[in-house]
Parts: sequence; structure tokens; C-alpha cells
Amino acid sequence: MMHFFKFQVGDWVKENGLPQHHLRVTSVGFDMNAGLPIYQVFDTTLRRGHADYEWRWAHPFEANSILVQRANGPLHVQQILGRCQNFCCLKYSIPQRQDCESIQRFIHTGREADRWSPQVWTGIAAAITVAIMVAVNR
Repeated sequence: MMHFFKFQVGDWVKENGLPQHHLRVTSVGFDMNAGLPIYQVFDTTLRRGHADYEWRWAHPFEANSILVQRANGPLHVQQILGRCQNFCCLKYSIPQRQDCESIQRFIHTGREADRWSPQVWTGIAAAITVAIMVAVNR
């Protein structure tokens, strides 16, 4: 069975949805029991509450995701995989910048200053705006 994998190990991928969800590809392969292509991803998700690895079927994952950024060669892939391992089981926290996008940004660069999320700041701005509107309308 041939399958051309859309994503490679080390790729930073954004899954469509509200909000968009950021993941890291850590392995590609085939489930021998099902005979289907599969990705292992490193994921920080609110539904689980902490960062961890999980397996995703390739076809639905590829259909609903886009590449954010590719690794810059084999050394960078190894650095990315090491950072993923360091973040394994880290609790999800927006205030501590431990949300999916903030962590994936840091995993890609290794620079603490890059650990910020435009989605988070948009959410904070929206919450402040709503609070002001409620206060003004009282």
C-alpha cells in the first residue's frame, strides 16, 4: 500500500476548527492491523488537560489540517522531538502560556520569547471587551 504523507516528522500543523488547534508530527507510519496510514502527534489539548502523544488516522487528519511550518533539517527535527518529550504531561494553562499554540511555537524555536499565542491574546481582548460592555450597560 502506498500513501504519500502530507506531513513530515517535525512539522508544525494546524487543525481546522474553532479555535484552530496546533499539533506537532512526531512519527509517520502504518497501522498493520488496519492497514491504514497513521501519524503520531504531540498534542496539548484542553479536552485531555495536558500535553501528550496520540495516534491519528492520516486521511481525516490530512483533510482537516494545514502545515504551519516545516523543520529546518534533520538537526532541527531532533531538537523539536526533544522539546516535545520535555513538555510531555505538562498541564494545559493559558495564563502560563501552556496552550497548544504557545507550546508549539516554543517547540519550533526553543526561544522562550516566542512562547506567545495570537489566539490567546484575541480571546483575552474579547473577554475584556465583553466585560466592559456589560459594565457600561448596567
